Amino acid sequence: MSAIIGICSTQFCLLVADRRLVSIQNASTVVANDDTDKIFKINNDLIYGATGVFVDGEDFLEPLKCFSSFENITLDMALNAIKDYTICNFQMIDSCNARNYILGGKQDSKYYMCIIHYNGKIKKFEFESYCSSGDTIKYQLILPPNAVPFENQLRAEMSDMFDKAKTIEALIIESGKLITKIATIDDSVGNTMNYVIV
Repeated sequence: MSAIIGICSTQFCLLVADRRLVSIQNASTVVANDDTDKIFKINNDLIYGATGVFVDGEDFLEPLKCFSSFENITLDMALNAIKDYTICNFQMIDSCNARNYILGGKQDSKYYMCIIHYNGKIKKFEFESYCSSGDTIKYQLILPPNAVPFENQLRAEMSDMFDKAKTIEALIIESGKLITKIATIDDSVGNTMNYVIV
C-alpha cells in the first residue's frame, strides 16, 4: 500500500516514503519485501511516486516507460502519461481497487506537486495540484486504508513537524518519524524509508 509524504515549497519539492512492497500474487495480497523504492528522482526537475497494491511483476515506473528517455520529461508530460497508462490498464488496476501517483517538481520557474488518484471501484480519476508561494509550504499525505481514520491526527502532526523543522534535513527526519508511526497503524507500511528531492 505505502505511505508517502509530499512537501512542496518555493525552493524545493520532497517526497518521503516507506519501502514495503505489497503486491497481488495468486489473487492474494502479500508483503513481498521491505526494500523496494516507490519514489524516484526522474530528472533534475521531476520526482515521482506511486502507492497502492501492484500486480506481481508490475514496475512502479511503468507509466513513464512510454518515454525513450526520462531526461526531458516535464510535470505535464508525466501527468498525461500516468492518465494514459491508467486508462489503458484499467482492468489490471481495477483489481487493486485504488492507485495513487504523486509528482513534484519545477516547471515554469515554480515548484508544483500533483496527486493523481484512480479509484478502480468507481472508475474515477481525481486530481489535486499545489503550487507554493511566499513562505507557504504545501504538503500531501498519502495513506493506506487502515490509516485513513487517523488522517486528521496525522495531518496535525505534520503541521507540528513543519514548525519544528527548520532545514530540509530536519523535514526528512521528522517525515521519517511520521511514516514510522503510520507503520504501527497499518502493516502494509514498512519501517524502512527513502526520500527524493528536486
